[in-house]
Amino acid sequence: MNSDYNLNGPMGIQEETLLHWVKPNDLMKSRKIRAKKQALKARFSCSPIQNKFVKQVKNEQLSSPSSCRNPFKCSNIKKEIDDCEKSEISKESLLFDQVSPPSKLNSSRNNENCFSSLPTDTRNGFKEVEDKVLSEEILPVDWSLKCKVRFTSFKPFQWRHTFKTSEEATGTTGFVRCLNAETEIKNGRTLDTSSNAQFYQCCLVWQHPNLPFINLFPREKQKSSGQFGIYASDKKISGALHSEWGESLRSLYQLLRVRQCPFFYICAHSFTCLLRAAGIAGFPHTHAFITPTSKGFRDAMKKEGIEFSMPLIEKGHVDLKQSTLEDEELNLASETNDESEEPDDFLETLGLETSQFPTLNQNRGKMSFSREYKKVQSVDGLAQSLVYVEDMELQGLINFILNCGSCVLTTGPMAGIPPTLLSPVGFNGGTLRSLKVNSSTVRTTSGETQYCVDIQGPLLPTAVLHLCSLLSSSQDNYSVNLIPLNSSLPFCSVSPSLIGSSMPMAFASEGLVDCGIGKDIREVLCKSNDTSDEDFPSSYRRINFNNGKYLWSDKL
Repeated sequence: MNSDYNLNGPMGIQEETLLHWVKPNDLMKSRKIRAKKQALKARFSCSPIQNKFVKQVKNEQLSSPSSCRNPFKCSNIKKEIDDCEKSEISKESLLFDQVSPPSKLNSSRNNENCFSSLPTDTRNGFKEVEDKVLSEEILPVDWSLKCKVRFTSFKPFQWRHTFKTSEEATGTTGFVRCLNAETEIKNGRTLDTSSNAQFYQCCLVWQHPNLPFINLFPREKQKSSGQFGIYASDKKISGALHSEWGESLRSLYQLLRVRQCPFFYICAHSFTCLLRAAGIAGFPHTHAFITPTSKGFRDAMKKEGIEFSMPLIEKGHVDLKQSTLEDEELNLASETNDESEEPDDFLETLGLETSQFPTLNQNRGKMSFSREYKKVQSVDGLAQSLVYVEDMELQGLINFILNCGSCVLTTGPMAGIPPTLLSPVGFNGGTLRSLKVNSSTVRTTSGETQYCVDIQGPLLPTAVLHLCSLLSSSQDNYSVNLIPLNSSLPFCSVSPSLIGSSMPMAFASEGLVDCGIGKDIREVLCKSNDTSDEDFPSSYRRINFNNGKYLWSDKL
């Protein structure tokens, strides 16, 4: 061996020193380094790498004793080839964009969407409108229940999730007695008028039943299992719960009839019911909405003699593809029935009468294949299955819900527990429940601090209006993200124009003076939701407040 040979490692070996004696491991490492250099040059030049280099590197990895190849590991050279192809595509698209500018027609069409095309301001987090401003000074009411609400702003909130003794006492007194601290202080009452006391008053709700160890809202996410609940196993306990729940439901209905309660909700595992007093949302009569419903539920209501209507179906809220398919089925059914034997003759040969088989009666007009029947049957469980009941039929509806066995689960952890009642005013058997409040700070990508307040629990429409009105008095810019209860979203789609009757807002507001709601919020509740502009959605999942005006959208 040559004495001049210097062991400097694999990185020190050059092509000129290959004439000396070299160890096999150093030689294999140098070849791998050369193959990686060639792959790196091909990547910068965006030229495809030859397969022989890929095979060479793989064979060297297999032949090397110090490393063992992982058969499930992706090749790095394959990723480099994909990066080269993507860079070529991006360069071509960039060159095409520079040569041909975007069309003005496409940009004008995209600007029609009030939220999708608006640029986001990184300073205040709000979206600005260039040409058409879709905003109002008064936020309309959204009749869907909210599961969670988040308020965000770059300015610190005056609210705190920890309350003083006077703030909590004033908030509880104001909510229970339906008092306004600012107006009552003028009458000589010693109430706390701080914003934190008013905030605590907005975070209260009346609920029945209230079981601290079971989450009774939302009920639609509760899945039934084969296990029996602690209340379903004992009939005395379940019977006592149902009797107390019946008294609470009757108390709420009586308050609703005399307009001392503006509205209340019934949340079951299979449906959600909203009952509103006369004058609310422009409806002249006391009314109720139930959604979603099934054909069996509606048939049970018909057997009890309850008259109802389905306004979202009767006014053409049905898919056109569905109607065309129904027409084809109707034509096929009529052709097959014409060729088949008449059922009357067939039953007479067996010694039977047609009255014993009403489904085979031809005088029914082929109800099983008619368009109306299929239209009603195909919307089960959807928003179009909403049922509207008004005026004198409500008493029958209350009795039906009290005696309906499908309102209470028989299996699972919620077995034997009646539906949840939610109301903005007190009632017999109601429990005063406070919502969960949490405040936090978030650091944005630009390095600024954003303040957040999260409220979790059943938020009624009046609570959302009160919170936005309270925050608007101290904040110039803020945004709200809301998560609604999915089964309650169809409540916002029904307006007095679909029913065919309406009531002036002035008369409705004066008739609800004793409902326990302030004048400003009461006028918003009595306002009809008939909007001629389609850009204003009936429900909102995001609200932006900027300089005294609200901008909302039904998408997050």
